[in-house]
Amino acid sequence: MEWVTFGIAVFGAVLSLVNFITDLVRHRPHLKVYFRRGYKGYPGALCETRSIEVVNVGEVAVVVTQFGVRVNRKKDFVPISAIFEDGSRGHRKLEPGETCSVFLSSRDCAVREMSHPVRAFARIATHKEFASKRIKENLNLVADKLDI
Repeated sequence: MEWVTFGIAVFGAVLSLVNFITDLVRHRPHLKVYFRRGYKGYPGALCETRSIEVVNVGEVAVVVTQFGVRVNRKKDFVPISAIFEDGSRGHRKLEPGETCSVFLSSRDCAVREMSHPVRAFARIATHKEFASKRIKENLNLVADKLDI
C-alpha cells in the first residue's frame, strides 16, 4: 500500500513540474521580427523602402521600445526612429496576435554602409531583444528618393 501512495505522490510531483514549466514558457514575451521590402507612394512617384515588421506571437502584451538594424553581430547597430504605418512615433504596445510595422527612412539606412549581412531587431521594455533572420542584400537607399 505504501508503494502505491509513493507512486501517486511521484506522479503528482512530475505532473506539477511539467505544468509549471509549460506555464512559464507560455506566459513569456515572444515576438517574430521580419525585414520587409516595400514601396511608398507619392503623387506621381513610387519609391522603394524597407520596414521592420514585428508580430506578437506570445500570450502576453508587450511594449516594444526600440527598433533597429544590427550589423556585425551585437557590436554595431543602427537605431531606427520609429515611424509607424499610421504616422505615429515612439513606443508601441502589442497585444497577443497584434502586428506593427516601422518604416526605415533614407537617413536611417545612410548612417552606415550596410552591404554585408544584417538583422532587424526589436527590443521590449524588459531589454530583451528579438531579431530577424540575416539579410544578405544591400540596404543602401538613395537619400533623395526616399524621405520619410
